[in-house]
Amino acid sequence: MTHDGPRSTRGYVAGALREAIITGELPPGHQLRQDQLSADFRSSAAPVREALRQLESEGLVVHYANRGSFVAEITEDELRNVLLPLRLHLERYALDRAVERDRARLCDELDQVTAEMRAAADRADLRAVTEADVRFHRTLVDAAGSAQTSQLWGSIQWRLRVQFHRLGEPAHRLHSITDEHITLVKAIRDDGRDHLHRALHEHIVTAAETLLDSA
Repeated sequence: MTHDGPRSTRGYVAGALREAIITGELPPGHQLRQDQLSADFRSSAAPVREALRQLESEGLVVHYANRGSFVAEITEDELRNVLLPLRLHLERYALDRAVERDRARLCDELDQVTAEMRAAADRADLRAVTEADVRFHRTLVDAAGSAQTSQLWGSIQWRLRVQFHRLGEPAHRLHSITDEHITLVKAIRDDGRDHLHRALHEHIVTAAETLLDSA
């Protein structure tokens, strides 16, 4: 975890801790001591406390009374039976709405994100590919115009990112990840509802289950 840089704000602290959790630098069960984090980030207690609350709301940190804050555990059972089905349901609903509203605009926006993802993959920039991946699906979900759907999706996305990073060795799959998103955009642009739902299931569920089964 890198501590260099300007004086921390809540967003900076939360972002640095989030990245460290996703990459495994801060493993499940690791205690996040506010006093130590304040020293590490050269920050007062308030931004650190707020950052931990934000990460708790994202499901990356769990707080126990009289014990403190710890990096949350994400089990395979939760991934298979809660997170993946919920993500599929939310994105399928959002995609149906977004296609009805303006398919061409959605595809144009997703094409722009995949172009950025491809450029990041070409320069082996794992962080930029991951950020583009999140932005791709955030764009898709937000295009539905449903604030509740976007909120629910946002509440689970980072727990999914943690597990995928641990399972998939994404640094070795940057171009494959990009190609998977380009294939999905093609389906959104050209295919009917049933084929599109199958493509989304393949992208979200089948790919994740393949990683789980090979782990």
